[in-house]
Amino acid sequence: MTEDTLGIVGLQGRCQVFAELPERYLVELESEGSIRSYKLDEGEGVTFQNAREDLLVLLRGRVKIAKKGEIVTTLSANDYPCRMLPLDGEAVEIHAQTAAALCRVARDKLDYLIGWSAMLHDLPVEDEMVRARLKQLRYPTIFMNLPFGNVIKAFQRMRTRQAKAGEDIITQGEPGDFFYIIESGRAEIWQQGPYDDEQQLVGVRVPGNHVGDEALVSGGTRNATVRMIEDGTLLVLSKDDFKELITQPMVNEVEIPVAKMLVERGYRWLDVRYEEEWEDGHIAGATLLPLTDIREQMAELDSDGKYITYCLSGKRSAVAALILKANGFDAVCMKDGLREWHGPTITD
Repeated sequence: MTEDTLGIVGLQGRCQVFAELPERYLVELESEGSIRSYKLDEGEGVTFQNAREDLLVLLRGRVKIAKKGEIVTTLSANDYPCRMLPLDGEAVEIHAQTAAALCRVARDKLDYLIGWSAMLHDLPVEDEMVRARLKQLRYPTIFMNLPFGNVIKAFQRMRTRQAKAGEDIITQGEPGDFFYIIESGRAEIWQQGPYDDEQQLVGVRVPGNHVGDEALVSGGTRNATVRMIEDGTLLVLSKDDFKELITQPMVNEVEIPVAKMLVERGYRWLDVRYEEEWEDGHIAGATLLPLTDIREQMAELDSDGKYITYCLSGKRSAVAALILKANGFDAVCMKDGLREWHGPTITD
């Protein structure tokens, strides 16, 4: 088995799930190991152990898939383009019947980035500056634990600050007062450990990176000094706004048992994943309305209906619920999504 060069090019070329994401998002996932590509020669095999949070994507070739030595299914990329296989915690054995290419993808991060892209697309014209700033973020999964609505509000409240080369924008030991995103210019991170005589250079931050969040979250003092090495521009959010937007969710998320109870009271399931994901398994009685189509097709929904949106991890469904609520629908999203769903699913 060798690393395969098809990688994200193959993902974007064959899979709708990946095609609409900016390539740089996938490049960053690949660089941190959240996307890994493999090539198998005919007759070769590979075993993936306990990768509960990942997906396997077959890009080319034909493979047999086995668990505990028993063949579960046989797949061909010609018959099932970009078939996504969840790794459910058991060891999964892949046996190549022909030369094959696979990708292993961190599904929570993928789910989040799909939702992020949809959120950017849905921003109104008056938020064009916010859209431009969000698009510039080097790696948007820094906000994975923050509701999308709060991200928008945070960028609406941020002010711009100019910084000069050599200026310390954060000083180690001082109380935290602001959260920063570097819009232009670069900065160095200097830190003095408990056994150091002086500060040591420990990192460099570039446009799109953020600094200053740890002290605001912990309520303690700054653990490093951030020094500009070029003239630049910073986006600045105050401590009070930071705390408010971290703790004040805008989307009504409900736990899975509550979601089931709401269905008994008349709410309807709305699956906002892609059709390929839907075909692999969905909740009985659900309606498929992919997040990417929700703006164009929401008119087909019952305007008096009540909906529970769901996806894989709860990220895309949070965006869907936000869009539906903004357009007058009664919508909540199921927290944690199908990842934590232990009820039955059906296939079409």
